[in-house]
Amino acid sequence: MPEFPPQRRATAVAIWSATGAVAAALGPSLGVLVDQLGWRSVFFANVPIGLAALVPARRLLRETRDPGGTLPDLLGSTLLVAGVGALALGIVKGSDWGWGTARVLGSLAAAGVLLPAVLLRSARHRAPVIELGLFRARSFAVANADMFAFSTAFYALLLCNVLFLTQVWGYSILTAGFAVTPGPLMAALTAPPAGRLADRFGQRVVALPGALFFTAGCTLFATGIGLTPNYPGEYLIPTMLTGAGVGFSFASWGSAAVAELPPARFATGSAVLACVRQVGAVLGIAALVAVLEAAPPGDLLDGFGDAWTMMAVAGGVVAVLAVALGRVRAGVPSPAAPAEVAA
Repeated sequence: MPEFPPQRRATAVAIWSATGAVAAALGPSLGVLVDQLGWRSVFFANVPIGLAALVPARRLLRETRDPGGTLPDLLGSTLLVAGVGALALGIVKGSDWGWGTARVLGSLAAAGVLLPAVLLRSARHRAPVIELGLFRARSFAVANADMFAFSTAFYALLLCNVLFLTQVWGYSILTAGFAVTPGPLMAALTAPPAGRLADRFGQRVVALPGALFFTAGCTLFATGIGLTPNYPGEYLIPTMLTGAGVGFSFASWGSAAVAELPPARFATGSAVLACVRQVGAVLGIAALVAVLEAAPPGDLLDGFGDAWTMMAVAGGVVAVLAVALGRVRAGVPSPAAPAEVAA
């Protein structure tokens, strides 16, 4: 981020988001590997990509170090992983084990102890797993709250749609992979212009339409799709709407999160946002599994409808938070940010 002037950072983040969207668009096409070689073969596809990235990374990436930095809080990281894992376990297995059973209640109770412990430890540790002082910058706090809400819906949607296409409409894994491709491609096409708009008019101008696009797409999925396959009439428009919402949202929240942070905290702020995004993904998928498992036997369509409704509600929350973002002044530390944040 320091490589880009403040007035171009939203565009830079948007291009990075578009690259991720292209990868998401190509990923489902690898369903042929699952069909032919089994699910483990998908993980081997990352090996040549990672090796190919090593050479340009060593030549082009500029290394930055904090001479006074210390090792991150390994215990805090462990507590965070355990807390999120316990929460996800309780949500996923609630229908299977029973919401009132000792195993589910124990998992949820463990999460209720471990996650606050992470916050308490982060408030005292020299190199905390979550740097709480950053949240005093308003745009950073709102962007992380929005990223969490959006990630729960977005990552649940990725899995939900593939499951729907294969389990309800009877598509093969490969066909379903191609069927979901227009959404990520739409995200790739919309992210760069959305970034330029955010640079010129501010992140809220982009974030709010993104949330509304995503909510509209999920609502159409929940209310307009049936048991009989009708891809152009029932699936294509909603998936393009959600794709546009993804492109607009990632283009705005990534840059909004660091807009009011000093350059020395860009890496830390981006890392916290990435952590929040992944936690949202875990919990969103866990919630999706719980909703689908709670559906009446033999009535999958109702279960998927409830799941899409849950995502639409999350999109509505994102829209409300987008309004709360206000006008972000790129490159200007928030007046609420204390000296410790800028240090």
